[in-house]
Amino acid sequence: EVGVLFVTTKGPLSGKSFCITGSLNKPRKAYEQVIEKFGGSNTSISSCDYLICNTPSNSNKFKKAIEKGIKVITEQELIELIKANKK
Repeated sequence: EVGVLFVTTKGPLSGKSFCITGSLNKPRKAYEQVIEKFGGSNTSISSCDYLICNTPSNSNKFKKAIEKGIKVITEQELIELIKANKK
């Protein structure tokens, strides 16, 4: 018998997934921790809802986000998203 562990973190980013690319003002790991702390998840570009990227770039992640219609947000917009959804 295999046990399955479901982690349900309620938070302002609950149910949202993020991918990060480009240079940021803080270490990438710090943003990954913030995303998880507020209930979001860090995923690959092929399955995320948001791409965190401060400046448009020629990176494959950025191009794929545009192709797939993934919402591209900046670090600041991530913070605003958390604040706006806090209850």
